[in-house]
Amino acid sequence: MDIQELRREAQTMQPQLTADRRRLHRNPEAGAVLPETVAYVKGRLTEMGYHPQELGGGLTATVTGTDTGRCILLRADMDALRGQEQSGLSFRSENGCMHACGHDMHTAMLLGAAQLLMQRRQELSGTVKLVFQPDEEGFTGAKSMLAAGVLQDPAPSEALALHVHSGTPSGTVLCGSGTFMAGCTLFRITVRGKGCHGAMPETGVDPIGIAEVRDFIRALCDERGKTILISSHILSELSALATHYAFIEKGRVLESVSADRLREKCRECLELAVDDAARAARVLEEQLGTRDFEVLPHNKLRLYTFLDQPQTVNRVLLENGVGLISAQQRSSDLEDYFLSLIGGHHAAGKEGF
Repeated sequence: MDIQELRREAQTMQPQLTADRRRLHRNPEAGAVLPETVAYVKGRLTEMGYHPQELGGGLTATVTGTDTGRCILLRADMDALRGQEQSGLSFRSENGCMHACGHDMHTAMLLGAAQLLMQRRQELSGTVKLVFQPDEEGFTGAKSMLAAGVLQDPAPSEALALHVHSGTPSGTVLCGSGTFMAGCTLFRITVRGKGCHGAMPETGVDPIGIAEVRDFIRALCDERGKTILISSHILSELSALATHYAFIEKGRVLESVSADRLREKCRECLELAVDDAARAARVLEEQLGTRDFEVLPHNKLRLYTFLDQPQTVNRVLLENGVGLISAQQRSSDLEDYFLSLIGGHHAAGKEGF
């Protein structure tokens, strides 16, 4: 298969793919039931010569080459989010839902792949299964399709998916090993108390009392002018209460700082995950002329400049051979600051935090 020829074929499909994407964008549907979206995608696949099947609220279709071989699964999500679009685009939605997460593009891209695969089916040595999934946003779409047997008849040996990313330069594909695309999991936290005799409260655990103790400490400080000394390794509790911090290691006070001053030090930054932090540090210094960053463990960096130009940072890193896995704006927290004091981070280009 000639890659350049395949690219030329794909480019000739651009008008149709643009039309597909805009049609989907103009008519978004949210949730597990997507009748208009499913009908449109099913119609387009049928036009190409597929025999799509509705399954678990979504769609599947297969294309097989000269022999059955192994099966590869390609997946795209179709659902939108609930919300009123205010983009001003000529093809904006007006039905109270909107494709704010790019699933219209994912679906159009898989339709494009479907057309290329059908046109070149004689060159395939196996089967490609196309999966169009509902309700990715609500977490039920994949479950319903799995329960309906999407991984059977035929069973795929590999599955591929992608997600558009507005912070990445056009024409660039990001990939990596291990966990790569973000997931979202719902969980429930249960705080279990332990009953005790009123004369021995120290033998029990009162979950309601935790909030009451916080209120009591604040009242002692605010209403009675008392100074309360709290010694704790539970940093979330300190963040909720303290007006002043003293950081101690091995019996020595490393630093004493007010909560207001600490907030100034916990600066907003652009956190970068890359494949080579050392190379990225050199590129930031040599190409962008900044030393205002930190190198963290696990090939991560925190950049304190260019916060309003993330695309520039992404482009410069990629052009200089640095594999960029993710880039997100964030503020450092109390734990980060403490680790920087005790040497948990290796700082580059600046001292302290």
